Amino acid sequence: MKTPQERILTEYWICRRGRIVRYKLKQNDDIEDIVSFHNAIARQHFPNSKNPEKSAEVAGWVKVVNRLFKHPSIERVPTQSQLNTLFGLGWREYVINDKFVKL
Repeated sequence: MKTPQERILTEYWICRRGRIVRYKLKQNDDIEDIVSFHNAIARQHFPNSKNPEKSAEVAGWVKVVNRLFKHPSIERVPTQSQLNTLFGLGWREYVINDKFVKL
């Protein structure tokens, strides 16, 4: 099982501009209790949303979980910047609308 610090490095979003968005640690954070880093990241960037993770997906962010047999998940057609970032990270396919797409 991965430590929370390892999960911070492997669970992240890629915004529409192709920038990797990771969880930002704050003083007094108890990261041991965080179940979903994707949700925690989304809460940091969409604090007024009732469903921050859905807001990130609707905004077109790519959800990346660096695990075996898990591919980046995309809600909307990705931007070229997002595709470039995925390719640069070593990903060669992603999932959109439950369908695999090769880069």
